[in-house]
Amino acid sequence: MADSVAPNLSPIIPHLRLLRAIGGCSNLLAWDQHCYIPDRAGAGRGEQLAALSQLAHEKVLDKKFRDCVAEIALKPNLSLQERRCIEETQRTIHHAERLPSALVGEIADCESACYQSWLEARKANSFQTVAPILEKLVRLKIEYAKALEPEKAPYDTLLDLHERGLTETQCAALLLPLGIELRELFQKAQNHSKADSIDHALNYQGEFPRAQQQVFFQRLLQQLQFDLSRGRLDATVHPFCSEIGPDDVRLTTRFDERDILVALVPLIHEFGHGLYEQGLDPNWFGTAVGESSSMGIHESQSLLWERQVLFSPQFSTYLAEELRRDFPVAMSKIGGSELYQHLTRLRPSTVRLESDELTYGLHICIRFELEREFIRGNLPIRDLPEAWNDAYQRFLGLTPENDLRGVLQDVHWYGGSYGYFPTYLLGAIGAVQLFQTFCSAEPNALSLIEKGDFLPLKNWLQREIHIHGKTYLPAELMKRATGEQLNASRFVRYLDEKYCGLV
Repeated sequence: MADSVAPNLSPIIPHLRLLRAIGGCSNLLAWDQHCYIPDRAGAGRGEQLAALSQLAHEKVLDKKFRDCVAEIALKPNLSLQERRCIEETQRTIHHAERLPSALVGEIADCESACYQSWLEARKANSFQTVAPILEKLVRLKIEYAKALEPEKAPYDTLLDLHERGLTETQCAALLLPLGIELRELFQKAQNHSKADSIDHALNYQGEFPRAQQQVFFQRLLQQLQFDLSRGRLDATVHPFCSEIGPDDVRLTTRFDERDILVALVPLIHEFGHGLYEQGLDPNWFGTAVGESSSMGIHESQSLLWERQVLFSPQFSTYLAEELRRDFPVAMSKIGGSELYQHLTRLRPSTVRLESDELTYGLHICIRFELEREFIRGNLPIRDLPEAWNDAYQRFLGLTPENDLRGVLQDVHWYGGSYGYFPTYLLGAIGAVQLFQTFCSAEPNALSLIEKGDFLPLKNWLQREIHIHGKTYLPAELMKRATGEQLNASRFVRYLDEKYCGLV
């Protein structure tokens, strides 16, 4: 336990674990809201989440706790891990001191209400259904950011909450040039795919009953080294992973009985998040060292398993055989080669979750452009659909056919997550670096994947990333694992070879 490996933190460990327990309860209520809540229970759930948020806020501001943290911070013999825990705890206290309790509760209530309204808007295929409550939520989050860091631009504060130290200027310096490169590469890949006009869509011969998919995915998750005695799988509208506690990690996906890949691709993504959560050191539970480093690092884990592993010819060979065993009729004519060509074909889409690896980054650039404008106050929320459609035409030459396949497709903004989207591209870049580093360290990496042996990769990620928690800031953690900072050029070269090369 944390107090045995970090004796200097012993006086505050019980309080830190109490805060994590309250957070776990909030996550459990949110998970239930996304998966099982009755239609009319949304308002009550918002009140419950608001109450827990205010309770956590009050517990952080407990005077005895704050005094004890300040006293420990003065000790000269703190280990690196203990020092990082105190720094992160002081940061949490600093934020709480600046936030009115009423604002904390109001935001939690509004996030819940906005999510429920988003579900209704999706059913009605109408952004205007959710626009008023979204406008209120954005206003509250800007107020929140100004209260936290009054000397900073609100968007910088919101970015920093997801990725420590990240600013709008840094985001723009990375994403704007990368967006140009990706658009040029997209055009190059389109010309390449026209020369090779084979239709790589899969020709299924039957259906995939949901119950049978569930059994298949349970076995696949176990093969991938996800511990189902410490987690579970459920269905939702927009897939996500939720950590309830150190031995309770929930994965979700969306099912389609006509196409098993609709569930498979997001499941592998969320599995990457879940494996990270299960790989954190339980001895440090309740402290910063027992928490993930950042959302950019978290996305590098999910995108590594989704893009580097799932979208590899070796995994396709393994997966096709597994699918044929459980779905012999539907998969009778589909082998590893057909599956790989289908998963990696260039398929520009107005929907982020349906996109290929190459155009995926353009979806993130679009969201970065839009959210920084409405956080700045330059883009009225009511005008968001028009701005969204215009951006898609500029970046991808496509216009969403309706709000459902446009501005309503992602849950993030409707749940209050602003400044989150850029971490997907940070994660995509990091995923390439991490996987290439692993392959250099393990010469048999690809053959192991083809055989369905994922333990070496899991162990390497746990050793290099998971076990460290927040001991290191994201940039330092990535450099320690791969030998260099995030390298966008390596990412572009990887995409060029995959979509425009001769292989």
